[in-house]
Amino acid sequence: MSPNQPQTHNLHQPGDEDWFAVQLIAGQTYTFRTYNLAANADTYLYLYDRDGLTLLAANDDDDALASHINWTPDVSGTYYLRVNHWNPTAGGCATAYTVAFAPDSPPQTPTLNVID
Repeated sequence: MSPNQPQTHNLHQPGDEDWFAVQLIAGQTYTFRTYNLAANADTYLYLYDRDGLTLLAANDDDDALASHINWTPDVSGTYYLRVNHWNPTAGGCATAYTVAFAPDSPPQTPTLNVID
């Protein structure tokens, strides 16, 4: 999944979960979110470390039923985003959602002051 390239998905059946690999740069803050939820969608968003196992952040309800995470990695690399429905028995065509991530404002570049 690329930054600033929203994708629309659907939780097709109960227990379905969608996984996305995202490339992140150390020191850059990112915003991950779900939005445009269909009538029966209620997303839960998880961010996993580079090993795909270690949970770094999670959010259930940012704005009503959508989800939102802000996070800054210490190490550059591939991280993993997972989206599933809050209710493990929910699924079907009315559970569509849009997922996206984007870098926040660029990180501050250190300045070097020469002292004579």
